[in-house]
Amino acid sequence: MTRILALAALAGLLAGCALGARIQSVQEYRLNAINHLIADGSENRDVATIVAGNPFGVAPATLAGVVAAGLQGAFPEAEFRFATRPGDTVRRDVSMVVAFDPPPWAGPKDLCAAAGRVPAGAAGADIRVVAAFCHGPGAIVGIEGEVARGEGVGDPAFAGLIRDMARRMFEPRGAP
Repeated sequence: MTRILALAALAGLLAGCALGARIQSVQEYRLNAINHLIADGSENRDVATIVAGNPFGVAPATLAGVVAAGLQGAFPEAEFRFATRPGDTVRRDVSMVVAFDPPPWAGPKDLCAAAGRVPAGAAGADIRVVAAFCHGPGAIVGIEGEVARGEGVGDPAFAGLIRDMARRMFEPRGAP
C-alpha cells in the first residue's frame, strides 16, 4: 500500500506540470480516496467503470476501452484495474463514473446518485468531462475538466486528460 501511495504522490506531482487550465476543480467528499481504491483485504480488486456520453460518436466499447486505458495509465503498476464490463473480479462497493458533455447541473454527486445515467448536455467547442469515484450512491471524490474536441479518441490530449484526472482524484491531500 505504501508503494501505491508513493506512486500516486509522484504521479500527482508529475501531472501538475501538464494540467494547465484543463482541470477546473477537484471535490473531495471523504478523506483518503486512495484507500477506498486500493481495497486492502478484498479479493475483488477491479473497479466497475461506467462511461456516460459519447463525444466522438464511436462504438461505445471503443470509447470505454480508451477511458479505461487512460484511467489505468495513472496507476500502471497497480494490482487493480478499471473494468468497463461486469465480471467476477469487479467490486460491488465502489465504481468510477466518467461523463462526457453532461448537462451543466451534473456534478460528481449527481453521477454517483444516478449510477452514471445522466442525460447528454449541449456539445460545445470543448468536451466537458466530469468524473466521480463512488461508494454506492455517494461520491468519495470528483473532478471536472475539459479538453478540445481535437482528433477524437486517439488524440493524446484526450487520453492525457483522463489520466491526469485519475491522478488528481487519488493524490494524497490534507484535511479539507
